[in-house]
Amino acid sequence: MNKKTICLMVLSAILVTSPAYAETIKRTLEVDGTPDVHIINAIGDIIVEGGASERIEIDAKLSDSAERMDVKERGDRVTIEVIYKGKRWTSRSSTKLYVRVPQGSNLKVEAISADVMVEAVRGELSLASVSGDVTADSYGGRVDASTTSGDVRLIGDGSMGGTTIGSTSGDVTATGLAGWLKANSVSGDVIVRDSELERVSLGAVSGDLTLNDSLVPLADIEAEAVSGDVGIMLAKGFAGRVDVDTLNGDINNCFGPKAQRTSRYGPGRTLNFEQGDGDGRVEIDTVSGDVKLCID
Repeated sequence: MNKKTICLMVLSAILVTSPAYAETIKRTLEVDGTPDVHIINAIGDIIVEGGASERIEIDAKLSDSAERMDVKERGDRVTIEVIYKGKRWTSRSSTKLYVRVPQGSNLKVEAISADVMVEAVRGELSLASVSGDVTADSYGGRVDASTTSGDVRLIGDGSMGGTTIGSTSGDVTATGLAGWLKANSVSGDVIVRDSELERVSLGAVSGDLTLNDSLVPLADIEAEAVSGDVGIMLAKGFAGRVDVDTLNGDINNCFGPKAQRTSRYGPGRTLNFEQGDGDGRVEIDTVSGDVKLCID
């Protein structure tokens, strides 16, 4: 096989696998204050960035299967939606959306087979993808981020807020959060680090739950895993009630009393005690997994 034939084969592979962009659209909308922005795109990448100006800038590369991009304004609400021909798309139909919005905007993103990336948007965030990763910054506004098949990554600046994140088939990671957090994964790990959370609820069916350097002293914590380990590092000065149960696993406790068997002959271990005088609470349940509980 000569060099010319190899080059033609490589070029053909690129043309087959690369998405075709039929149209590039650039639009700028002048807005007042902090709008509610709703972005809908079935497949591709969605990148949203917060900016200092009071306008929305859209840079879209539409695939050849996209019919058009609709932009609708109603009061302080702006909707940006990519419409596909006959509502059909393929893996080569990727449309790339880059949108810059005012920093204080409230943002809602809906995607099917697309990655969602949000940076420097300080309002409330509602981000969802069916098959794709979701990555976002958090600045204390309410955040709801989820995906069915993909990972969720959230990075906070330490501001107080409320956060709900989850994945069906993927890992969930969060850092720099404060306030309360609910994080779940069906088939994946949940990892929370370097936060100052007052109330936490973690869940996984087939995955580990890890909570390190992320709690205030009187935190309220719930963690439930079916087939996975749970590791929680409590803040120094924790005072409150501790209840831990596992059906088929060990309980390793770095403070307080040791775990006891729930049955002389059957499986199961439990750990129940009061630590100091406070309103903190730890409640952990696993079916098949070890539990490690320590205090910083």
